[in-house]
Amino acid sequence: MKKTRFKLKKGRDIKRVLKKGLWKTQKNISVYCYKNNLKYCRIAICVSKKNGISVERNLLKRWIREAHRNLVDLEKAKGLDIVIMPKKDTKTLDVTYNDVYNQLKCIYSQSNLIKKV
Repeated sequence: MKKTRFKLKKGRDIKRVLKKGLWKTQKNISVYCYKNNLKYCRIAICVSKKNGISVERNLLKRWIREAHRNLVDLEKAKGLDIVIMPKKDTKTLDVTYNDVYNQLKCIYSQSNLIKKV
């Protein structure tokens, strides 16, 4: 099976996206996008320790990753680096997967990255 998801791993790449990229925000999530010269989309999910203990942070990352997988159109996102950051006060006790999904859907539709269903 061909790999369709690529991770943005290097700190310098993430910092470049945060510094030079365009951003959109909702109540609990911020998304930064920056063009790269590659033929695929790379994604990074950055969750702070202020978002709770490790179990809660990993659950939040899984929710974001699944919502991103269901929403983003890879053809429209070609050549983009995307960094998704939940806000510091976002905890899994306060939000649900549906909240994360709807907020990412709103951000991606504003950015014209959403998949046509």
